[in-house]
Amino acid sequence: MNLIQRFSLLTLLLLTAAGCKMNLTGNVFLSDLYKVPNQAGKELLTSGVLRLEMASATACEQERSNLASTMNHYFINFKPMSCESLGMENFLIASIDLPLTGDRDQWTKNSWSVFALQAQRSQKIGGIEVSLLLNQGQFKKLSKTVAQKYFDQMDLNASQLSVKIHNDQSVRNLLLVSGVFVNGEPIVEEDAINISPREQMEIDLSDVQRDHLSSYGWTPVFSLITGI
Repeated sequence: MNLIQRFSLLTLLLLTAAGCKMNLTGNVFLSDLYKVPNQAGKELLTSGVLRLEMASATACEQERSNLASTMNHYFINFKPMSCESLGMENFLIASIDLPLTGDRDQWTKNSWSVFALQAQRSQKIGGIEVSLLLNQGQFKKLSKTVAQKYFDQMDLNASQLSVKIHNDQSVRNLLLVSGVFVNGEPIVEEDAINISPREQMEIDLSDVQRDHLSSYGWTPVFSLITGI
């Protein structure tokens, strides 16, 4: 085996060992948070962006049109948009729809979507708690499908998960967060943050939250305070 063959084999092994990242950004509009918890069985769809790691830029361009038929079994309205290279990593960028539900158990039973967002009345404060949900059964099926086709399993532990909050209200709102990154800034202790009308705020989940999501199928993201 010559040097080039050894290098190619090593690269393939590293890609296989690393697993396939699946970065998610879900959009949350504050007006929707007031609708879902107040109506039993209410479920809305919100938009999201999925970034799927690919073996190479060439593979991304070749597979982008074929992936939709597979991914639509696991995501709602999966639509490939473009390919993106970040250093040594290559991603397929796709738009998806995410369920926004008030009932986690009902969603798990009735939806094929791997991810969802949950909005429910808080038992601790006068407000609404927002969580990210993972359909663990669907995620396992997705990982198995990807492994059979591309010899590489999905790796949630290496993935980046975030929620982009849109204040589409005419008034300022107050959010309660802890253990997350808000617009890139780490928030260690519980903190109340104002979000002005028409302002956007991005919350990136921590490793602990991501591991909790993987293990238990849900993780808290933020709370919207409404009782002040």
